[in-house]
Amino acid sequence: MKNRYSIFPNGSRGGIYYLKDRLTGQRESLNTTDKSRANELLAAKNESTRGPALNLQKARVYMAASDPEIATRTWRIALASLIASKPEGSETRLRCETFANDKALEPILDLVVLETSSDQLLKVAYAKRAQVTVDSLEEYEEATAKKVIQVEFSETAPALPTARP
Repeated sequence: MKNRYSIFPNGSRGGIYYLKDRLTGQRESLNTTDKSRANELLAAKNESTRGPALNLQKARVYMAASDPEIATRTWRIALASLIASKPEGSETRLRCETFANDKALEPILDLVVLETSSDQLLKVAYAKRAQVTVDSLEEYEEATAKKVIQVEFSETAPALPTARP
């Protein structure tokens, strides 16, 4: 099987290597003048066209090497980490807490971040809910205690794209 991509150095651009798509003729800068680095990027690009499922598995292996907990991190854990990173009592932390308590997020909170599909995220994004504006921490606590945030799916939301096989 012939590779879809090839590389070439562009002398008029300081010897920067470019990637050329043999099907479309499009060119893309690799932003490097190092031939071995350009060849690594070429190999990765050609490999990516051969098997998307295998590429996903490889990506998980590479990410797990840098962060062992990534394979089990849920949206609930990610949001808790985000909130914990903000100063106590700050407006930013209050906004993050308000977002994390939004009922629209319930369907994804216990899903692993890496395993969440675009369809699942879009359903959350298009959820129609009552918006509550609060000016103080007390108002926020009162609003969340009354559970004024409700979720309904909007009839006017755009059609969700179908998931790829």
